[in-house]
Amino acid sequence: MAPWLWDNIKILFYWWLASAPIVALLLARLWHQRGARRILAVVLFVCVTLAGSVDVATIVLRSAKYEIFDRMGIQFAEIIRRETEPRARIVHAPVHNTPVFLTGRRSLMGYPGHISSHGLEYRERESEVSRIFAGAPDAAALLQKNEIRYAVVGPHERNLDTVNDQFFSRFTKVGEAGGYGLYKIIQP
Repeated sequence: MAPWLWDNIKILFYWWLASAPIVALLLARLWHQRGARRILAVVLFVCVTLAGSVDVATIVLRSAKYEIFDRMGIQFAEIIRRETEPRARIVHAPVHNTPVFLTGRRSLMGYPGHISSHGLEYRERESEVSRIFAGAPDAAALLQKNEIRYAVVGPHERNLDTVNDQFFSRFTKVGEAGGYGLYKIIQP
């Protein structure tokens, strides 16, 4: 039903909603009987609730904390908000946790996992983003074609792509925080 197989879990949720009252009714009827059927009701109840209990216990007892945006990324998002126009389009690494997402600014490309889960084709745009960061011969034309006003060069971009610092040196750096740099792209 969905392009990304895990998204089909939502169909199982509807099945669970439909079957939960029926299972509860079965367990209640078994409980009200005597002997082995009452024991069967207890065993089935434990089976039905054990998986959920283990899942909840794992979450409650987990000591690891997940960080989506680090402190420097949040500071950099403030710089983006301050230095860019609200409708500016920004090129950045296609990751799920770029500081650009905290600003409300338009992005050339978001996270491919989210895009593909909606069944949209993203490979051509992803190639364009890589060519821009590599400073390919057509990088300036791609910036103009996609109406890019700003570029982010930071840890995410350096982890995913080869960043051509010489290419970005032709643009004005308008902000910097914690390894992130914001470049204003001057369109001819």
